[in-house]
Amino acid sequence: MLQACAQIKFLQHRMEILCLKARQQSEKNINERTIIKKCVKHYMNVIDFAESTNEIFTYTIFLQYSISAVIICACMYNLTNVPFMSSAFISITMYLTCMLVQMFIVCFYGTIITYESANMGNIIYCLDWTALSLSGQKCLILMMVQAQRPIVFTSGHVVVLSLESFTAFCKLSYSAFNLLIQQT
Repeated sequence: MLQACAQIKFLQHRMEILCLKARQQSEKNINERTIIKKCVKHYMNVIDFAESTNEIFTYTIFLQYSISAVIICACMYNLTNVPFMSSAFISITMYLTCMLVQMFIVCFYGTIITYESANMGNIIYCLDWTALSLSGQKCLILMMVQAQRPIVFTSGHVVVLSLESFTAFCKLSYSAFNLLIQQT
């Protein structure tokens, strides 16, 4: 996810420089067209990379997501049964923190990649596209249309990896913990 996000940021910067160079180029149409084609191809490669990465890891992340919810619930339950500030309490707290951070990182970068890919259309729209040739402008329009569908990473094709899903994940774990406490 981080790699795809970095590639999108790189591409956004490349697009911003494109219009600045377009005003200065004497062989404008030839260089402009090849640069835009490279940008479009790069963007399509980033989308393909993100989709294949999502396909490869979606079930693994779903399994991690599901098991982590149970483990976090169990850790919170164990915290209620050990003395405060004992070595067991500290080790369980550290483990619980690691589990939460692990899930937060996955959801955080899911949010970042969705935001950056959705922002790609805005970046293209804000470019000085009037400096480009007509064919360059048409290529940018096609790229904007493609950018309207943001890259979204999912967990098991069920849960969208985002900060909202992390919040829901924490609520689910806490609800299971409350249910467990009430049953005992």
